[in-house]
Amino acid sequence: MKKLVEKLGSFIGEEPLMEGREYDLAKVFLSKGLLPDGEKWSDGVPKLSVGFDGDILVKRIKRKDGSKGTTFTFDMELKPGKGGGSGATIPATASNHYFNLAGTDAAVIKGMKAAFEKAVKGSTRDLGKMLHGWFSDPKNWLWRIVGWGDRDAWTKPKVKILSIRTSGTMIDPTRRKWPSGRTEIWVPLKVSVQADTRRK
Repeated sequence: MKKLVEKLGSFIGEEPLMEGREYDLAKVFLSKGLLPDGEKWSDGVPKLSVGFDGDILVKRIKRKDGSKGTTFTFDMELKPGKGGGSGATIPATASNHYFNLAGTDAAVIKGMKAAFEKAVKGSTRDLGKMLHGWFSDPKNWLWRIVGWGDRDAWTKPKVKILSIRTSGTMIDPTRRKWPSGRTEIWVPLKVSVQADTRRK
């Protein structure tokens, strides 16, 4: 414990500890890969990623036809479920190991939720790159906008992400909700998108 406190002090410095010890432990794990027992996570800093295998909801689709083509704007929500993981996350092996060491009481869960949502909000550029990678293949999503039967009637859209918003961090310590059977961490994402395309 003394070793861990010393490491925490060197990482946090003079920053006021506003959220409490559990928040600080989670923050250092997410930013430095330091586990609650003072050891480093074997894979280094847990890598943020975006999943697209769970519930994907498309809402508020608007279409504007012009002389040069059609512009679609829509909102897409990514969130996890039993069918798979969608939203922002870190590897389930990392989060599961963290909670094995830190425990899963209410204070630990609250601290990790706050730290992870802050980390996600500070990574919008990386999230944007990952989202653009997924949108680069129209087969992933275009049918949700134009209909399954019309999915091949359009040219490859030029996609612009207008905004990325987060919803509250989701952690399930009972390990029943998410696909891997581990204690996972997910932040649902709400993404506003503009797609410019035209009929072939």
